[in-house]
This record gives sequence, structure tokens and C-alpha cells, in this order.
Amino acid sequence: MKIRKSAVAAALAAAAICMTAAVPANAATVTPLPSAVQVADEENVPFLTAEQAVSYFREQVKAHTEHIELVITDWETDDFDAVKDMLNNAVTEFTGDPTEGVYLAIQANKNDGTIYQVAEGIYCDYHEEYLTTLEQEAEVTAEMAKLRETEGFKKAAASSDYEKLLWAYDYLNEQMVLENDLLDDSLSSAYSAIFNKKANEIGQIHLFVRLMEELGVEPMLYMTNMNILSETEADIHYLCMAYLNGKYYFLDPIWDKKMGGNGHRFFLKGYNDLDSENGGSEEFTHVHIFALFGITPEEAFEASEVSAEAYPAPPVSYSLGDVNGDGTVDSVDASNVLAEYARLSSEGGTGVFNEAQNKAADVDGSSQIDAVDASKILSYYAYLSTTTDPKGMTEFLGA
Repeated sequence: MKIRKSAVAAALAAAAICMTAAVPANAATVTPLPSAVQVADEENVPFLTAEQAVSYFREQVKAHTEHIELVITDWETDDFDAVKDMLNNAVTEFTGDPTEGVYLAIQANKNDGTIYQVAEGIYCDYHEEYLTTLEQEAEVTAEMAKLRETEGFKKAAASSDYEKLLWAYDYLNEQMVLENDLLDDSLSSAYSAIFNKKANEIGQIHLFVRLMEELGVEPMLYMTNMNILSETEADIHYLCMAYLNGKYYFLDPIWDKKMGGNGHRFFLKGYNDLDSENGGSEEFTHVHIFALFGITPEEAFEASEVSAEAYPAPPVSYSLGDVNGDGTVDSVDASNVLAEYARLSSEGGTGVFNEAQNKAADVDGSSQIDAVDASKILSYYAYLSTTTDPKGMTEFLGA
């Protein structure tokens, strides 16, 4: 997928992401100037402590301010790169507010900043552009409020972090209409994924990140498979990570969708087993960007919090009709059976259910998974809503 030259530098910086867990949101340059230079006569430039600067910068980005200026008055070292990192982290930090963190950082898709040493302290001058408007973000927040009231979200929110991510991963996969044009900013946001019903990789991951943050799970943007095509274009692939129990794990709903359906092939994987379920496909093998510099995953991740192995999945028990193992038989199970039937009926005929799921899906005992099974599951689901003392699935089918 082609992407602008402005993002190529950010993609190269992704090698650092692997070890610092930071999103390359701000491309500020550090330009020390003689201390005689003053900005005291500049209008509307706030003079702040470092602590105040963090909050101020985050709020300005949230407000989609295009020109952000500030002076840090209590910076006591000459490490001005640390100022840049501090402001970057002010945006990307996971605060628990789903409108902030990585979700906010992705919105600021174009930025140019300069940091000067001046008489009064450290002068920071940032110029930002955004993928969305404040009005569009308000619409996204309103839509998230509606989603939070659904039974699916409520059930996920009350579950483990693993189940929260599983719900978000499946929700995105089911809703995803993937566009290939990374140069079209109108396709590069959660807003587009929700209201235009389509988005490119950036937009789909933007929505996924928002779902994760709504559920209280810390995300991180990640990029792989960069191929520089020219001075202005590059191919790149977007996925993300989730922070669970002190470790980061990979999630790639984009390639899961592209490989057909949702087989959870790239769900909460470590760097050693990220591609263990891709069937040996060269097309769907992640090539870490730091590999361009001859760095192995072991070398890159050794001192990081990125896990080597997949997150341990909790044990799942599948009963007849309950193909997702959540303990209930409902319309979601019927939908999953229909999706599996479609996969099995397509050219190649490859399904994603495991052996236990196959047994749970074959409710009529025909030794095949088809629309009849889905219909019987829906019938049982409808029956459950009519009685307070329901029969079991097997008894119901034999009635």
C-alpha cells in the first residue's frame, strides 16, 4: 500500500517503537539558539513548567489546534531531544480516556515542530494537521456511547482483558470494509470506518485502537513490511499491539480479514509465533522494519516489553450450538456457523473452526456444517426467550 513520503520517516522510526513502545507522532527538530533570543514579547505564548507543558500540549492536540506554541521555563539540562520525547509521550500516553493516547496520536497525521533554546527557557513551536475535525470526533464519541450500551460491549467490558480484546477484534473484523488507498486521508480514520462504512488500514486500526481504549486496554501502533518504492512513496502494513500483564502482544485484524473470515490467526501473538498460523503464506508474513538494518527480533525486543510468545488463551468449553464458547447459544453462534459454511463452500474450502467448534456447530449431526445448523441454532435461541425453564439443545432438537 502506498503512503506519503512524510510517513516514510515515521515508518523508519518504527524500529524504535519496538523498543520504546512509543508512536512517532511528532517530528520535531531541535535547534539550539543563542540564549539572548527572547519570546517574551510574543502574544499568547504560555510560559509553563514541564509538568504543565505535558497537559497543555495534550489538550491542544485534542482541540485540533494547528499551531501550538509554548515555553518550558524549568528545563535544567541541555537534553532538548528529551523535550521532544516528553511532548510526544504527552499525546501517546495511555491515560484511560479513550479519546486520548494512541487514538489521539493517529489523528495528528502531519506535524512539523521546532524546539529552540531561548532566554526564558525552551521554546516549542509545532504545526499540526489532523485526519478528522472536532465535529467528526464528537460523532465518533457519540457512536461509542451507543456501542457501550449494547449487550455485546457490556459483556466484554465485564470480562477478562483477553475476552475484551477478542470481542473488539471480532467486532472490527465483522464490520470491516477495507480500502487500499493509504493516500486518501478521508479513509484513514475511525470516523470513516464508522460513518462511511469503509476505511483503509490506518482507519481500521484507528477504530480498533478506539475500541481497545474504550474497553480499558492499552494499545500501541505498529508497522511492518515497509518497501520503499521511491523518494515519495512506500508500501507499509499497519497492525497494533496490546499491553497485558506487563507485556505487549501483536494483533493484526487486517490480515486476518484478508486471509478470509476471522480465524484469529494473528490474535495476541508474540514475536516468535506472530506468523505461526498463516499457513506459510509469504504474502501474509510480517517483516519487521528493523530487519532493514539487519536486526533480528531477538536483538530488537530483548530489552523491551514485547512478548516472545503468544498470550496464553484461557480454556474454552464448547457445547452443542455454542461455537464461540461463551456459555450461551444465540444469534452470534448462528452467524459464526453461517460464516464458516461460507468459508467451507468457497474455492479452496478452508474453515477456521477447530475440532471442538466443528462438533458444536454440527447440531443436526449431518457431519457437515451448513445453513441448516445455523437455522436450528436460531430456532433454539428464539425458544430460549419464551421459557424460564428451557430444555437443553439436544433435547430441544429431539422434540
